[in-house]
Amino acid sequence: MEDTLQQTGIAFNTMPDRLLTVKQTADILGITEKSLRNRIDRNEGPPLIRLSPRTLRYSEKELMDWIASRAETQASATNQ
Repeated sequence: MEDTLQQTGIAFNTMPDRLLTVKQTADILGITEKSLRNRIDRNEGPPLIRLSPRTLRYSEKELMDWIASRAETQASATNQ
């Protein structure tokens, strides 16, 4: 997992856990906010934290773990 994150240029072990906005999360994922909001509506995508009905955040650590797990899943599917 760390190797995958190091390839992205993110120093995973040194980052404190921050709460990211939908825009920040979409930027990290390389998708639009609208695309991420569509995934939220379909209950897809990284784990979400609802601070209030209109305030959504993502744990930076959980987002990085989710990205790494997706990369591992795709790598194992390719090797089969």
